[in-house]
Amino acid sequence: MANLCENRFIFLFKAGKPKLWINGKGRLVKVETQDTLRAKELSDIYIKLSKTAHEGENDERREALICLADIIGQLEQCSLTSEIIQLAEREEDLRIRGFKSHQIFGLMTRIGNLFLKLIKSPLHNPAIHQSLNNKLQLHLQPSDLSLISRELPIEYCKGCRKYLSKTSFGQAKEKKSSNKNGKQNLESKCLRCGRLDNDARTRQDLSIYKDMLNYIKKDEEHLNGFDSPVFKLKDSDIRQIVVNLWGSKSILSGLNDPYDLCLVRWDKTTHWSPWNCVLLSFEEGAIHSQLSNIKKVRII
Repeated sequence: MANLCENRFIFLFKAGKPKLWINGKGRLVKVETQDTLRAKELSDIYIKLSKTAHEGENDERREALICLADIIGQLEQCSLTSEIIQLAEREEDLRIRGFKSHQIFGLMTRIGNLFLKLIKSPLHNPAIHQSLNNKLQLHLQPSDLSLISRELPIEYCKGCRKYLSKTSFGQAKEKKSSNKNGKQNLESKCLRCGRLDNDARTRQDLSIYKDMLNYIKKDEEHLNGFDSPVFKLKDSDIRQIVVNLWGSKSILSGLNDPYDLCLVRWDKTTHWSPWNCVLLSFEEGAIHSQLSNIKKVRII
């Protein structure tokens, strides 16, 4: 138990350490950022809560609870912060009624554990995410990291490698996938990383296939083929038919100019469908459409 407490203090101490680097003159530069100052303030309050829970007097404990209430008032409010405040008020009420520290030790321990959970949340303590991503994870209880993502509104983005609010992942993140061991799948990306990934991908120009689709729809409307599956197809479906089924060229002349190709009915008496069409040039398609019965045509 003593080793666990020591590891927690080490973890919190390193999360609040100033940023260090060597400048151009070879001198060590130390900078306190807003995040490291917040981490240090949170860790100091946790240490004060831990000490007063074991050996502090009533006045020292009340001072620690006041500091706790002040810092929580500065944080983003959630169910966890509300629960901590409620428990702190309950402890203060019990002390006013004359309860001793040993009689409410379980309550004080509960307050300390919940506040520690809040400190480990990058949502309330941004400096903590750097510690969560390195070897300091070895100093935590095995369940600590899972508690962070399960009970607090944050998730880890594999793109920018940051712990962010669940709202940064969109509605799709609400449905989490799990593996056989019941562990959460952390292969998700935030909306910003998703947009960057989407912008970087190669795009296919489907405008020509959109024109082909519109041409087929107009032709089917003219032929009263309103039951044709073409009205349920997309531009990408027409591309699939043209490229993968017909090889992007006319079946008769071998013409491969996509702007001079069209998909017409193979059998004029049956409505257009992917299994009742043929890729021809516009000139060939006009001639083919004049055939009254394709079954009687003889190939010479």
